[in-house]
Amino acid sequence: MPGKNIILWLIVFFSTYTPSFTQQQSRADSIARTFRPDYTIIIAGSIGAVYGVSASDFFKEYNNPFTIGGKASSFNIPLSTGATVKAAYTQGIRYGVSGDFFKAVMRDNYDHAVVVLKENQLDTIGTRNIGSELSVSSIPVLATIEFIPVEAQFTTYFGVGAGVAFNKIFWKESVQTTVKNDPRTGGVYTDERKITPAGRIYAGVELDFDKRRRQSSILGSLLLEVRYTYIPVSSKLLEKFSSFPGAPERWKDDFSVGGSGLGLNIGVSVEFPGYFKK
Repeated sequence: MPGKNIILWLIVFFSTYTPSFTQQQSRADSIARTFRPDYTIIIAGSIGAVYGVSASDFFKEYNNPFTIGGKASSFNIPLSTGATVKAAYTQGIRYGVSGDFFKAVMRDNYDHAVVVLKENQLDTIGTRNIGSELSVSSIPVLATIEFIPVEAQFTTYFGVGAGVAFNKIFWKESVQTTVKNDPRTGGVYTDERKITPAGRIYAGVELDFDKRRRQSSILGSLLLEVRYTYIPVSSKLLEKFSSFPGAPERWKDDFSVGGSGLGLNIGVSVEFPGYFKK
């Protein structure tokens, strides 16, 4: 019967074609393994924003209307720029070095009434107009290790890093005052550089531009990354105010200022495959 003949023909065709297809796929996988690089160097650059840079204890003192009288209570949201070099020797793990830069700034301008206690009564003896600028800049340099659970065109990764941060704390004020012999003269209160430990945890996703690219291509990925960087920066910010009449003793101590923050970054990478000499 014609129908039975067609069915028999299809059975014979697929029984002979399937092994051939399997052999071709196996050969393709073998070729891919043959040309897989022994290692890959990845260079990435990124830009992003850092959230949560703060100095809460300092701002409590800075905003006290009876002492410093400042109005600002936070830093701006700084931009960060950075670069990373990674090396992948085994599938699923990368080792690298990363460096970033960001600068958090607080700017303030306000009028401050100077009040003193005379004969058990508060008396205003003058006013000040004050312009203030406090900045904290950090350059963390970290050794990193990251893990890639599954490699695909959209690859998720996570990692940790540890190293040092190079920090600068700068605070200056300009003061115009009507108070006679005013002890608050302005100028540079703090100009300090510190090296501190630094640590980071992070996670991200790589959006590969083309997973089918040739082995010789350096085309990499678009990167989206969230990270938390810990940098314990502190400084004796209020030390020059500690000699003022009625200044609390704690103004002689260090105040934690800036450094740590949550970063959201976007970047791009290029890749350089390499082979060991045999």
